[in-house]
Amino acid sequence: MERPIGAPEPTAKESRPVRWRAFVVGAAFIPPLLYWQFQLEMKRYSFPTWAAPFYHVIFLMWWLALANLLLRRRWPRLALTGGELLLVYVMLSIAAGLFSVDLLAILVSTIAYPFQFPSAANEHLPRWLVVHDVTALRHYYSGYSSLYLPEHLRAWAGPVFWWSLFLLVLVGVMLGINWILRRQWIERERLSYPIAQLPLGMAMDTGAFIRQRALWIGFAVAAVITVVNGLHFWVPTIPTIPVKRQDLLPFFPNRPWNAIGWTEWSMYPFAIGLSFFIPLDLSFSIWVFFLLAKLELVAGAAAGYDASSKFPYPHQQSLGAYLAILLMALWMSRGYLRELVRAAFSRQAGPEERGNRWAILGVVAGTLFLLGFAIRAGMPPVVAVLFLGLYLALVVMITRIRAELGVAVHDLAWVGPHQQLVAVAGPATLGPGSLAGFGIFYGLVRRFTSRPMPHQLEGLKMAQVSGTAPRGMVIGILLAASLGIVGGFWLYLHRYYQVGAESAYWNGWTVWLGAEAINTYTGWLNSAAPPDRGAAVALGFGFVFAWVLSLLRLRLAHFPLHPLAYAVAPSWGMANLWSCVFLAWLAKLVVLRWAGLKGYRRAGPFFLGLVLGEFVCGAGWTLLGVLIDQPSYDFWP
Repeated sequence: MERPIGAPEPTAKESRPVRWRAFVVGAAFIPPLLYWQFQLEMKRYSFPTWAAPFYHVIFLMWWLALANLLLRRRWPRLALTGGELLLVYVMLSIAAGLFSVDLLAILVSTIAYPFQFPSAANEHLPRWLVVHDVTALRHYYSGYSSLYLPEHLRAWAGPVFWWSLFLLVLVGVMLGINWILRRQWIERERLSYPIAQLPLGMAMDTGAFIRQRALWIGFAVAAVITVVNGLHFWVPTIPTIPVKRQDLLPFFPNRPWNAIGWTEWSMYPFAIGLSFFIPLDLSFSIWVFFLLAKLELVAGAAAGYDASSKFPYPHQQSLGAYLAILLMALWMSRGYLRELVRAAFSRQAGPEERGNRWAILGVVAGTLFLLGFAIRAGMPPVVAVLFLGLYLALVVMITRIRAELGVAVHDLAWVGPHQQLVAVAGPATLGPGSLAGFGIFYGLVRRFTSRPMPHQLEGLKMAQVSGTAPRGMVIGILLAASLGIVGGFWLYLHRYYQVGAESAYWNGWTVWLGAEAINTYTGWLNSAAPPDRGAAVALGFGFVFAWVLSLLRLRLAHFPLHPLAYAVAPSWGMANLWSCVFLAWLAKLVVLRWAGLKGYRRAGPFFLGLVLGEFVCGAGWTLLGVLIDQPSYDFWP
């Protein structure tokens, strides 16, 4: 009998080891997954890694789970266990996230751009981290060549090696932090992990999962919508079902109401389905704080502030809130962390404690390497500490957001440490070395949609639920990261040398991403802007306000507003999905009021069906487009 969600973590004797075949299956599916993603993100302007779980990973997992179910009935010894299926899911998610348009694609474009489009600002860039052979770059951009020429391999070998090493160490540091925090967040606080519900359902007992009538009703609703809209893409006379985002700004043409800016209404079935599993107070807080953030913009316009004033500095407020929530979480975990460190370095440490010891030492050593890397790249030590400290703080908070809220999109656009340090300190104060570092690390901090750390923690949670040895999950994560990084570099460079990064074959991001990174750095370098006091005040306000909200939730049992919702409210993701969260909150409220907890449990499969139906059919349309090399319907974003 499969272990139910929420059961205690099995002991080492109970934990089942992962067989080698699971690693082979996961590794075998990574190359076709990345090629499919490459076609979507760099050619077709479709982004499976902008929402979690990644829809192309769920698509593959669905068919793999069904095939495994048939295998289990015919040749049970060859079938994967539920825990091994979940390992494959996590491996695919890790590789896809690292390969994504918001990480490796930006990095490849950034290290190629400066010396193809030279400027005086190049003198501040670390030459060992960028490609500066002009012949190799000319062939990279124009195509009709090969990566495997000796001069091309020499030009890329150094930057690819150092960036691959940096990313692997970064993945290791994130994994070590997750290992340290996992018992606090999984067992003690019992966070809900909404994003993990669908893969857990598919993998743990596939037969029982597909026998749920409510699941197929939800699947059918989402499938009909997606199939009809896909047919409309090719046959415009077929009516469309409007679920994709529609901008509400045209309905507010006059000042001050037009200050709300770009505001979307959408009814994506997958987002409604995922949001149904968010705790009710959190989903309520999300749409309330989103509307309050819009009213804040209206109030600023009514008071005479225009767009150039940056008031009310929503992204600085978000950063302050993230830092306050992280500090509060660490403070609440202080006893656990103190005891963990004491036991890890005790002479009587057992296997679990020794694992924690290695995690602590790994985090310390890895962080020192990352700091040394940033300093060697030109950042002053103080700036390197602030930059990497803020970065790690943000990815830890994203992991917490996924574990507690289950928000599908966590982009944190315009909240990155590079932007906030420039705003608060001023570019002249930071100096060219810091600004060049911000430019070269741009792929790390531009957006945070696909970072591996939330997938790692969800993987450890899945290992606990499935009774799988967590060390097997750790090995799978590191293997997938290696394949995603090294294989990702190879795929980008192989295809760009064949077709040309500047070719019209691509959607333009192949060059534009690098241009954005380097031009942002160059703009800061040539700027004489003083420190922005408003940004500093907003950051402080966000910190204090989120801290107060956290205290109120601790003191008042039924206080309805959650500080994490305040932090995510101004994001791109909320601008797209706030209405889906609202609809899911309303549905969940009605179900709980009229049918109670029993009705909620019965409704759960229907909402999982909404997610699965849109992902399977929507991913199917994109895959068909890739296979026949024609444009096709893109259900997201």
